[in-house]
Amino acid sequence: MTRSALALLVIGLSALAITTAPLTTASAEEPATKPRFISRGEYVEDTSTSLLWQRDGNASGKLNFYQAAEYAKKLKLGGMSGWRVPTRDELAAIFPATDKPFVDTQYTTEPCCDGPHQTGTYSYWTSELDAGVDDYAYIYQWYAEGAPNNGYASKNYVYVRAVHDPVKKRAAATPPTTAPARQQR
Repeated sequence: MTRSALALLVIGLSALAITTAPLTTASAEEPATKPRFISRGEYVEDTSTSLLWQRDGNASGKLNFYQAAEYAKKLKLGGMSGWRVPTRDELAAIFPATDKPFVDTQYTTEPCCDGPHQTGTYSYWTSELDAGVDDYAYIYQWYAEGAPNNGYASKNYVYVRAVHDPVKKRAAATPPTTAPARQQR
């Protein structure tokens, strides 16, 4: 191989290495990773799920299952309506919600019924009825390791931490698009 051919080969390989180098988008000026929970005043934004959570864990007072649904339905936080009682899975995703910006989380590390509290003191309603038992609904126990449990829907009184799903609200408000009808000739 001649000297000039070798020089061209080296230049070509160098150019190839430059164009195939991985692109980086991070810069020293970019902010750190966005926190999972951000305070928005009366509610908390979960940046992981896009759900909005009622910030104050005991603002509802203790309610039965049916009252909890009415409470959430009538709730207005941050000028928004359309709040609801969360599912078991949604509550599990934020358990124990002891870090700021959440307040009054009602969490305790003590296991059920061993400490000075009663079961309902440290629990939140879910939106789910227990289909296997009349007048039973699921409560998410907000103590120890946390877990769902069922209880009388009309006789148990526990807290509600309402949730709002702005993504589903936007999707529901947007009419479906349809392709224009084809004209027949």
